[in-house]
Amino acid sequence: MAIQNINVGGAPNDKTGDTIRDAFVKANSNFQDLNTRTTTAQTTADAAAATANAALPAAEKGAANGVAPLDANQKVPSANLPSYVDDVLEFATLADFPNPGETGKIYVAANDGTPANPSRQYRWGGSVYVEISPSPGSTDAVPAGATNKYFTEPRVIAALANNADDARAALGVYGEGQTIPVYAASNIPQADVGPIYVMGVGTMEWVSTRYVTKTPSMRAYINGTQNIPHSTYTKIEFNAVSFDTHGWYDYSGAKRYTPKLPGLYAVELFITFFLNSGAVGNCDVIATVYKNGAEALWASSTLPAETGRLTAKVSGVIPMNGTTDYLEPWGYFSLPGDITVSVSSGSPSGPARNWFCIHRVAPLWGV
Repeated sequence: MAIQNINVGGAPNDKTGDTIRDAFVKANSNFQDLNTRTTTAQTTADAAAATANAALPAAEKGAANGVAPLDANQKVPSANLPSYVDDVLEFATLADFPNPGETGKIYVAANDGTPANPSRQYRWGGSVYVEISPSPGSTDAVPAGATNKYFTEPRVIAALANNADDARAALGVYGEGQTIPVYAASNIPQADVGPIYVMGVGTMEWVSTRYVTKTPSMRAYINGTQNIPHSTYTKIEFNAVSFDTHGWYDYSGAKRYTPKLPGLYAVELFITFFLNSGAVGNCDVIATVYKNGAEALWASSTLPAETGRLTAKVSGVIPMNGTTDYLEPWGYFSLPGDITVSVSSGSPSGPARNWFCIHRVAPLWGV
C-alpha cells in the first residue's frame, strides 16, 4: 500500500492538521508497510544471490580448471577434448595430413579404397608419418611357412597317399591284410578279427571274419525218436544238423540257436507228428519258435487224428542282437496219448520230414 502522509496543518496550533491519534495510526501503518517491503526485498535479494552463486563465472568458460564450452550443435568442440577421444583422423590422402602430426593419434588416408590404392593408416613418428602394418585381409595374402603349412586339398591328398597305413589306423579304416588292434576286454581272438560291424548310429562292434565271409545259415533235423506228452508245450529236440555255417546251433546240448552277429533272421520250423494207433477226432497241432524263452513265432492247425500223421509249420523274421538272444523250436499236440515225432523210415528220409531252419537275411539297422 502507499505511504500515508501526516497532515501537520498550516501553522503551529492552527488546528488544521491531523490529530495526534490519527497521526500515529498513519505512522504505524507506514511502519508495517515498510516492514513488509523490506522482507520481500530481502527474500528477492537472497534468491538472486543464490542464483548468482550457482552461476558459472564467464571467466571459467574454456579456461583451465574451468568448464568446456558448447558449439552451435550443442557439442563440445574437439579442441576441448583429450586427444584419445579424437585419436583417429581421416584425410583424403597422405599429402593432406597436418605437418607436424600429433603423437598418440592415428591418421587415415582414405585414398581410392581399391585393392590397387587401399586406405592406409599412419602414426606420427616425430618427424615423418610411419605406416601401420595393415591386416592381410585373408589367408590368400599370407604365404604358408616352411614348417607350418596350410592344409590345402592337394596337401591332404598327398599326405594320405604318402602315409596310407598311418591314416587308415588314425581313422579306424583297415584294408585287406592289415591287423586291427584287439583289446583284451573285447574277448575276440586275434586270428579271428575282421571288419567293424555298424549296429546303428553311434554304435559299432568288432565282428569275426567268419561272420562276414559267409552268411550265417543253419538247418537242423531230428535223428531218432522223441515222444511228446499231449496238451503240453515241449521243446523239439532237433539233435542233428544238415549244415551250420558258424556252429551257433547247440544240437548236442540245449538245442538252441545263439547267433553271434546281430541282424534279421528268417526262421522256419516244420514238425511232423506221427500218432499212435487208435487216435480219433480233431487235433490241434502247433509249431512255435521261442526267443529267449518266450514265443516269437506261432502257428496252429486243426486236423483229423485218423490220418495218423499231422504237420505243423511256422515261419517269420526275428531280430537278434548277436550276443544273448537265442531261438528254440517247440511243439504242441492236443489229443490225449503220446505222440511220436521221429525220423521217417520210409521215403522221403527223416531230414525231409522235420526241420528247423535259420538264415540271416539283413543287418539290424533301424530295428
